[in-house]
Amino acid sequence: MRIIYCKSVYNIIGFFISLILCGDIAAQDGLVAAKNYPLLNHLYQSKSKSIEVGNSVDKQLFIAPYSSYAKYYTQSFLKNKNGLYLFVTSTGRIYKAEKQVGDSLYFNRLDTTHFYGYNGGAIYFSYQDTIYNFGGYGFWKTNGHLRYYSEFNREWNIKQLNKEIPIVPLMYYLDQQNGTFYYSGYDKNNAEADSKFQFPVASLNLKNLDNTLLGKLNPVIEKFFKEQTLNQIYIPCNYLNGMIVVFDYSNQYLINFKENKVYKMTNMGIRDFFLGNSRNRIANNCFVEDSTLYFTFAMDTSYQLYHSKITRNDFEAEGIPLYIKPINWKLIGGIGLLILVAGITGFYRWKKSRLTLAGKAVSISTMLFNEEEAEQSNQFTDGELEVIRFIHEASMSKKYGSVEDINALLGIGRKTIEVQKKIRTEAISRMNHKFKVLTGGDLLLVERIRSEEDRRYQKYMIRKENMEKLQAIIK
Repeated sequence: MRIIYCKSVYNIIGFFISLILCGDIAAQDGLVAAKNYPLLNHLYQSKSKSIEVGNSVDKQLFIAPYSSYAKYYTQSFLKNKNGLYLFVTSTGRIYKAEKQVGDSLYFNRLDTTHFYGYNGGAIYFSYQDTIYNFGGYGFWKTNGHLRYYSEFNREWNIKQLNKEIPIVPLMYYLDQQNGTFYYSGYDKNNAEADSKFQFPVASLNLKNLDNTLLGKLNPVIEKFFKEQTLNQIYIPCNYLNGMIVVFDYSNQYLINFKENKVYKMTNMGIRDFFLGNSRNRIANNCFVEDSTLYFTFAMDTSYQLYHSKITRNDFEAEGIPLYIKPINWKLIGGIGLLILVAGITGFYRWKKSRLTLAGKAVSISTMLFNEEEAEQSNQFTDGELEVIRFIHEASMSKKYGSVEDINALLGIGRKTIEVQKKIRTEAISRMNHKFKVLTGGDLLLVERIRSEEDRRYQKYMIRKENMEKLQAIIK
């Protein structure tokens, strides 16, 4: 009986020791345990190389708080090809799921962060196997920092950008192929009394670290953030090249940064999952894997996972841009400068042509009025031929010779109107007289026509056939 009793005692002691060892497996390996809820189990077992889990409207504590302050910070997940990661928001804490034992999933803390409270509302994403943490709020200051987790140093370091755009990011989309991170959210400087909420939209090139302001969030979308009292639901959806944002039952949108477009949810079945069911359950922990939307329900501590198919056909274009592009003052200024330069250049050329005509007029007028021998022989002087060539060339281009042009060629542009008319008429009459004598006909070489722009004014022209006759004679 004693032997049997001893064996029984040993068995009982062994049983309890095994329980203690099993329970302390986390402590021995430096791991922390989380209950393997359906949500966690799916994320851990999934073969997908990228899953971004949306925000939670509840505070969630999957692993036990490690300090008195940690219980105030919710916990979130991110999956990449290296595994499943858990983050404690507003801190730098990062855990990786290492193994599953029974109904528990064990996480190992990776970082050695000491500080917290500087990045509330920051978002986590993975690009080329590196985990990033972007934006956020803390210590009365919004920041636009791009932080990355260094596996070598086991801490977060900052990436230097060409410029910082402070923001608490709400909507975002990561174009993995091109390495472009699009984002929008709000910024408010609490150090300034009159500071107002700003809603910029920007893109960050993760390859060259160029941050570009794309514009300002469309006021139609901005008003939802300002007026809605409900917590918005954000669902990363790389499958549809954007993010689904649920403001309320009637306003659920697919945000497409690359196209600068907004699409509204039209599938009533999916809309009912968000704030629309009879039990007033709110979808939570939403994510899209392939073409399937997964989610839990808020206040459901069992984290049961539900799913529904979702495609581009579940949305219709709203016909409005996501953001309003800023006015390019540099471009407008450049165009204005070009117009100014073109105007100055045109005026200079016009002035130069007038001066050229005036310069020619000195010699032309001398030849017109001082070459008496040419007058008596009915031969055209060089000055007359210059005037004839000018009028002919103008006639060929349908511009014809204006009164001002003839006056300038005759060197009488500064004389009174009466003197201009007298000299101009005599010169034209003399040229027509010589043409008639030389051709033996009664045709006019230089004809007067009414201006098409203003019938009150006259212009001068030479017909092609008459010019050809003159050229045949003076060869």
